Amino acid sequence: MLNRYPTERQIQRFNLVVFYRTANGGNWFHNDNWLSYDVSECQWFSSAPSEEPICDEDDNFITLNLTSNNLSGTFTLTNTFIPSLVIFDVSNNDLDGRVPTAVSSPNLEVLAVSDNRFEGQLVGDGVFAAFKLRVIKIDGNQIVGSSASYVYRFLPHLEILNVTSNLFHGEFNGELRHCPNMTYIGFGHNDICGSIPTEMGVLTHLQELDVSGNPRMQGNIPEELSTLNYLTKLDVSGTRIAGGVPEPICERIEDNLMTLIANCSFVECCM
Repeated sequence: MLNRYPTERQIQRFNLVVFYRTANGGNWFHNDNWLSYDVSECQWFSSAPSEEPICDEDDNFITLNLTSNNLSGTFTLTNTFIPSLVIFDVSNNDLDGRVPTAVSSPNLEVLAVSDNRFEGQLVGDGVFAAFKLRVIKIDGNQIVGSSASYVYRFLPHLEILNVTSNLFHGEFNGELRHCPNMTYIGFGHNDICGSIPTEMGVLTHLQELDVSGNPRMQGNIPEELSTLNYLTKLDVSGTRIAGGVPEPICERIEDNLMTLIANCSFVECCM
């Protein structure tokens, strides 16, 4: 079977075998068909829902989803790992090492490595060479980054950014205004300082903003947030954000259209 594969397909399969060995595949909860000589890699076990294809019509591997599958070990893959990848999800496992450089595929749209033990610089390892990214979920690791990073201006398709519970630092500025499709921003429980930038008011699709657990954040809730008609949740608890809440936001809260989580010792919460 393998000798009939084109070279690119053999390389793809080889890289998946390396991934299996690196992530201790023998200990996975489910590893059905992995490493099988007679079964296409497009039919190896995946945690992906049935409507999420593993390969495209040309048998290019596009979805690697092994979330909550007892993966472990040190991630050592390289930038050449499966350039056709669109979805890379290894969240809720026990992987460690540097941030995966293997997922800098130019086709990548979803990067999910939540709740592992990854560390190191995110941008420095080239992950953001994937300019088609729509979803970045790296929460629950020890990854270093900047809330003010210039890379956001190169991610115009970004919709979900969750870096909660990492080692992000720096001032929360307006760089995310370059991501007009954003629906969720999670910077909670890092070391971010400054205030909520007024530029958040241009993110007209934003539904949730979480900056909780950043005690060096201060300032007030900007009036510009009250123009965000889709905003349903704002979490500023565990910060020093203070002052009044814009009246339109209070009205949305009273109408059960929005939730505000705040320390009312600092914030003049809606009555």
